[in-house]
Amino acid sequence: MPAYKFRLKFEEYDEVSRDYEIKPAQNFYDLHQIIQQSIKFDGSKPASFILSNDQWIRGREIPSAPKNNKDGTAMIVMQDAVLNKFIADPHQKMYYIFDTWVFYLELIKIVMDVDKNATYPRCIKSTGDAPPQYKKVLIAANQAEAELEEDDIEDDIEPENDLATEETFDEEHGFESEEGESDADENEETDEADDNNAFYEAD
Repeated sequence: MPAYKFRLKFEEYDEVSRDYEIKPAQNFYDLHQIIQQSIKFDGSKPASFILSNDQWIRGREIPSAPKNNKDGTAMIVMQDAVLNKFIADPHQKMYYIFDTWVFYLELIKIVMDVDKNATYPRCIKSTGDAPPQYKKVLIAANQAEAELEEDDIEDDIEPENDLATEETFDEEHGFESEEGESDADENEETDEADDNNAFYEAD
């Protein structure tokens, strides 16, 4: 029996992908489980597969838990939905919705030469690290990184501020600078010269 080869991609992370092989007689819940294992999410949240056409226009939904259509009829759940009953296109596209995450899932090949000793479904290729399941963790990590960058910038600026403070302190207290004597010394020399002139004029 052949196997379907699907490729999964994150909606927001193009560099992350997973490839799976699964038997046509297996169901959508089997596919759901191998996805969860490969991206290391906890799998406790509701999930759905949503079939689509080549333009990614959404169609029929297959949820993990009982759910009704808009007309009140019950949707078929993953455990009861066998793959080959719903795969109508050799390049079938579908969405995989889990918690707040959206994934793109596409049938990229029908594998005829399957491994008889392998256990299906299986993840055959993993590219990139999956982000944390809960986006708040990712946001907090980004904020912490931004704060560290700000601290580095402030550390680079501090020596210049210290130098400016020292120069201001020197000017206020009449200390000598590298270029020469301070203003206080110059004033003292001027006063001494005035006293000497006054002495000679008195004579």
